[in-house]
Amino acid sequence: MKSYSNTRKSPSSASAGRASNGSLRLDLTGQLHHTLRRVSPGFRFHLITADPDDDKFADCAIAAEADYLITEDRHFDVLKTAGYKPQPITPEEFIRRHLGGA
Repeated sequence: MKSYSNTRKSPSSASAGRASNGSLRLDLTGQLHHTLRRVSPGFRFHLITADPDDDKFADCAIAAEADYLITEDRHFDVLKTAGYKPQPITPEEFIRRHLGGA
């Protein structure tokens, strides 16, 4: 996943092609399935003090008003008590709750 803080940097021409292809794929998937929404957080919440590089994912989840942030990273447990909508959930738990799987 490309972090939102890196999207404004000038990439090399080779990586620019990969980035534009990735953006195009995300745009097309969103148009076909109506499951993706591009967000640009206007505020940095600085919630993940144990690993500040993870903040970008929490910021995007909060800005998108996501129900869940699917992760196995325990740094996101701070979201459980931070007062924001997205809650961390493991992939296995998400599947169990929402897809009826194991």
